[in-house]
Amino acid sequence: MVIQSRTDAQDANGQLVPSWATWKTVWSAWYPIKGTEQFEAARLTQKVDFRIRMRYISGLLYTMRISYNSAYYDIISINETGRKDGYEIYVALHRDPQ
Repeated sequence: MVIQSRTDAQDANGQLVPSWATWKTVWSAWYPIKGTEQFEAARLTQKVDFRIRMRYISGLLYTMRISYNSAYYDIISINETGRKDGYEIYVALHRDPQ
């Protein structure tokens, strides 16, 4: 999977346009969340599509997104496992065209 960070660039009219750049490419394991399953641990009301397990990387932020199998996912929750051993990340399919 590819973790992307957002940067804003100006277009010809001076408007800020969001742009995404690759921050890290990492191995991960993806686990689908059942359609009716709620993510209760953090009491989130947002729909969660997948739980991801990956190794620890310093600097991972909620403002980043994930690209995987030609789709983009918003990071909903980042939980550290162990002492900087890895992450358990909950993501939702990105539905905004930007």
